[in-house]
Amino acid sequence: VSSLRAVIMFGIHMLALFCKRTYDMITAAFVAAVLLLLDQPLYFYSSSFLFSFGCIFAIGFLVPALTEELKCREKQPGSFLKAFLSGAALTMAGIPMQLCFFYQMPVYSTILNLMVIPLMSFLLPAGIVLLFLCRLSPIGELAGALISGILAVFEGACNFAEGMPFHTVLAGKPETYRILLYLASLLLAIMLQEKISLWKRWLIVLCGAVLLFLPGKKEFTLTFLDVGQGDCIHIKTTEGNHFLIDGGSSTVSKVGTYRIIPYLKASGAETIEAVFVTHPDEDHCNGVRELLLEGALNGIHVKKLYLPDVGENSRTEAYEALVTEAATAGVPVGYIHKGQALSEKEFTLFCLHPETGDESREPNEYSTVLLLCFQDFRALLTGDVEGAGEEKLIQSLEDVKAGRYGDQSLEGAMTGENGNARLEGTKNGRYGDVSLPEKGITVLKVAHHGSENSTSTELLADISPQIAVISCGENNPYGHPHEETLERLEESGAKVLRTDELGAVRIVVRNKCMEISGYVKRGVVVLPVEEASG
Repeated sequence: VSSLRAVIMFGIHMLALFCKRTYDMITAAFVAAVLLLLDQPLYFYSSSFLFSFGCIFAIGFLVPALTEELKCREKQPGSFLKAFLSGAALTMAGIPMQLCFFYQMPVYSTILNLMVIPLMSFLLPAGIVLLFLCRLSPIGELAGALISGILAVFEGACNFAEGMPFHTVLAGKPETYRILLYLASLLLAIMLQEKISLWKRWLIVLCGAVLLFLPGKKEFTLTFLDVGQGDCIHIKTTEGNHFLIDGGSSTVSKVGTYRIIPYLKASGAETIEAVFVTHPDEDHCNGVRELLLEGALNGIHVKKLYLPDVGENSRTEAYEALVTEAATAGVPVGYIHKGQALSEKEFTLFCLHPETGDESREPNEYSTVLLLCFQDFRALLTGDVEGAGEEKLIQSLEDVKAGRYGDQSLEGAMTGENGNARLEGTKNGRYGDVSLPEKGITVLKVAHHGSENSTSTELLADISPQIAVISCGENNPYGHPHEETLERLEESGAKVLRTDELGAVRIVVRNKCMEISGYVKRGVVVLPVEEASG
């Protein structure tokens, strides 16, 4: 789209010269935009379209408003200052697109523009020369060498900037109303160009930018990502801390790079307090591996990785590979077992399974099971637990009901920078507000993607889930979820939500109500926590 825009505007410029008419950049850009949208209206939602035309209109309107003094003043900014302010103005114009499409801002982009923009004066003519002359001719060869040199300088400067500290601000995707208010601040600065001083115009724009980068609402969210045939659960607490449970897929290629990491960036998850891998099957951990390797490059820092605390004979090659990859990425590894909990004010993650040193040849049987407690909201996150593991889980749930937790300990307890989040053993047989409500679990993450060998009638009778979320891929080769499991869930009275039908399932808890929405089907349903099954 950007190239087509440039060709159309260049053609209009040449036509203006041929007809001896005055060329107007804004008019040419408007004509180019209309022609492109007539050909494909959906270009309007393209990052290339918005970036390209946004920069053109910024050059035409915003840059003059943020670089020129009032006409009544004789003194103009110096050439360097004007160049810097021009680059900064272009950066300010691009902020909404940067955050909407990439969820982050490059800190040193304005400084880079001071080098990039002047060199474009050499790059474009050299490109035009190369279009009409053979590369093997002396002039063509010189033009090619100049182009290669300038592009190498661009790449080297960008790589250098990426190596600098604090090179990126990960802000997440802002709400629509924030973007509109920011654009209104830009428009106000343009409208007041000849009425107020330069610094006041900049103050208006910077105030709009502050509003854009302010932290979002502090609310509790639980999101089951659509990763195809696999699992990935994201938790954001009211304290603004982020936790991840599993992350993998057997049907989506590079699920960490193209689904999990972009989602975390859109959520503003600059720091992940803890990543829990319930067991080392690929559909639960291959995306976590990508997060460990690429997270830092994307501005995401993982504080700790937790694996089930099982015996040596149960630690498969895939299990040990996760330990090694975490060490390579500089992420410490912890081991979690029944009786341990992570606590933060009203939020608790309580481990129900496995027991320490558990031995099993089947990773699904020792899959980590976590009970999430937030106010009156309860979610049972089961991984792929089944068979003997599910039987032990049922016993653990009975222990929770009876208040029998045991008194476990944890070496190297995890403590967040703010001191709010910690993972430790239960004390004196009790830990915080860990309990099962009489009306049952609010949300059940159905084990093993709805396999017939998991989520037994006994378990469902024990927890009486109001909402059952199944994470599975569309038309997956395993036939998940199985009909028998769906029938058991229906008989239990649970409302079933599936990622293969709804896309990502997002649950926001506020004022003792759940706000449930899907990514594909965007309708929002608000239900009281106690009456969600209705």
